[in-house]
Amino acid sequence: MMVYEEYIKMANYLATLLGENTEVVLHDFTNLEHSIVYIVNGRITNRQIGDTVTDMLLDFLNKKKRIPEGFLCNYTSKSVNGKTLYSSTYFILDDDDKLVGALCTNTDYSDFNEAVTLLKNFLPNSTAIGIDTPKQQSPVIENFYSNHETLTLDKIQEEIEKLNIPPLRMTPDEKMTVVTSLYEMGMFMLKGAVQATSIQLETSEATIYRYIRNAKNQ
Repeated sequence: MMVYEEYIKMANYLATLLGENTEVVLHDFTNLEHSIVYIVNGRITNRQIGDTVTDMLLDFLNKKKRIPEGFLCNYTSKSVNGKTLYSSTYFILDDDDKLVGALCTNTDYSDFNEAVTLLKNFLPNSTAIGIDTPKQQSPVIENFYSNHETLTLDKIQEEIEKLNIPPLRMTPDEKMTVVTSLYEMGMFMLKGAVQATSIQLETSEATIYRYIRNAKNQ
């Protein structure tokens, strides 16, 4: 298990520094289904200790991605209730350079954006005095979930909707496409993902395992 006492101190420091509109989260990847081991201002994403890993972190783990700097800053994320947040992640590696955890911040700028919009309504020449409209949002690259079951079902439904074909009418190749996409996301690293996929695709678990083996071979 990751030794995270020092990272808890860092989480408290960041939460104090950045204020109550920023959530600070510490993940331990030894238990992906319950990876959150510490959280401050969890109301930002409605998560708590014991909640699951995010889709982005799962993707990094599955593909063994590495960022030279060791951190990813100022990207767009989305909470369960659809609120857009601005996030950063510091990746925690062990002595063997294995990704074992992450320290993340998620900031809610909605109050600030509303204040800027209000000021612009009262000040028609606001651009001239330096009050500008918030920048256009970047694509969302991370989504937050309280439990891994919801994360799994959400991703399965996303892939089914991309094909726009009911599972009963899907060919084996189309179902293989769905499973391959889920495999590439790292979804089958989560407990119960095979069973959930078999139910949603209306096929047997044995067939899902066969599709996963094929995806690995590809």
